Amino acid sequence: MKSIRQKFFLGLAVVAIFALSLALNWTNNNFPLGYHFDEPKKVTFIITGEQDFHHPILMLELVRWATQSGTSRTSQEVVELGRTIMAIAGALIPVVMILVAMPYLGRWTAMLVGATLAVTPTMVLHSHYLKEDILLVLLSWSALGGFSQYFRTRNEAWLLVAGLCWGFAMGSHYKGLLVGVVAIPFLLFDRALTWRMREVGLLLICGLAVLGFLLPNAVILDKWDVFVSGFNHERNHALTGHFVPIYWSDFYLTYHLRYSLLPGLAYGLGVAAVGSWLWWTVRVRSLQSGERLWLAFVWVSYLVPEVSPLKPNPDEARYILPAIPGLIYFLVKSLQSLWVMNGLGSSSSGVDSGSARRPQWLWRATLVTSCVVLVGYAVHDTLQLNHFLVRDTRAELERWAAGEGIKLIGEPMTGTEIYRPFAYDENLEQLQEQGYTHYAISSFAYDPYLVTAHLQGQSPTVEARRAVYMALLRRSTIKFEPQYRSVGFSNPTLVVVPLK
Repeated sequence: MKSIRQKFFLGLAVVAIFALSLALNWTNNNFPLGYHFDEPKKVTFIITGEQDFHHPILMLELVRWATQSGTSRTSQEVVELGRTIMAIAGALIPVVMILVAMPYLGRWTAMLVGATLAVTPTMVLHSHYLKEDILLVLLSWSALGGFSQYFRTRNEAWLLVAGLCWGFAMGSHYKGLLVGVVAIPFLLFDRALTWRMREVGLLLICGLAVLGFLLPNAVILDKWDVFVSGFNHERNHALTGHFVPIYWSDFYLTYHLRYSLLPGLAYGLGVAAVGSWLWWTVRVRSLQSGERLWLAFVWVSYLVPEVSPLKPNPDEARYILPAIPGLIYFLVKSLQSLWVMNGLGSSSSGVDSGSARRPQWLWRATLVTSCVVLVGYAVHDTLQLNHFLVRDTRAELERWAAGEGIKLIGEPMTGTEIYRPFAYDENLEQLQEQGYTHYAISSFAYDPYLVTAHLQGQSPTVEARRAVYMALLRRSTIKFEPQYRSVGFSNPTLVVVPLK
């Protein structure tokens, strides 16, 4: 009877965490199509059935399937439906992490992993976009959970689950390949397997991974040239960078730490999570095999984007999203260790139980208070970011531009026109001749040139573009700044330059 009651409350807690996550992910996801630079292309692909294979098409196929209702939909309706599907996928990540963490942390402590993920700013924000990153996180950690369950139980069925989920992860984003890059060496050096078993197991896992990749991407076989072109585009993109290449040595492997991890997790929670990650790296031998696998995946998920010169503004933070669930797991594991540490120390030191209770009580009260403050600030950050998704600076600019005597045009990501040239390729004199009175530029475009202004050895092209932006910023007369902060593809600082 007690077991049934406990399972009921556990299930209720999981449902509550899923509902909380879904509510946060879904709220205010009706902002206009075009605020996110990549979404218009995704919507076009969904409606027309085409694709360029810059990314695999699992997400596109999910939304296409959801639109097969026989009723026509506007582009805005299609993007909102797609965002809702991503909101559901994002809400499943805390559930998956609860199931993944439960065998290692215990049932109720695992709930803390899910609950913290559900309110983490960067996870909630990215669950609002019609982009592949959230699906990648969900499927990557489903695969990692399968591998870890195999290491814990030695039940080969978990390898089949892991292989299929790995394939689906690659079917959502090419970076899903990193799951195998980390997991396969763990299997190769698994002493519990003979070499014959390793060969058969790896063949089976890789076969299931290919199947999982092809199930949503089977059209590749008919459009092989398009697939190869798209894949090569993404590969070259990763090797050469985007607009302003930022190399690993420019920020000493801390670029994503500064601009993605810490602000994305709300700084207090971010510092605690990164500290826990480093702490368990030092104490890696005390971890179980599955946890070592997750720790290795967090490192690879951080270092690969950090080493690549591809750090595109806006929203370079999406490149390290796969590391976030692991960071939260190791943070909660650290809290669990700290929770029991004082009590164990007191009981083994010969101190009588009465005098030991007080410091143990104070220690745990301090720990709980610290957690409430850190998570509370993260919740506040999430709610603020959610609130301003539909109160964007581009809406403010649009209202201003409706004033008498104003004819405004701007570069991409200013909310004026989506596919215009950027400022450094624009002819402002020609725009003035066409009757435009003002020109708008976006921090999403000029920030990379300002952030890297101190770096030596940038190309002449980058220096020339930086000079254009600096000159425009000096000429600016009006600025629209976010009421909270710029993040993701939301709320850029917009600067208006008079053309007369």
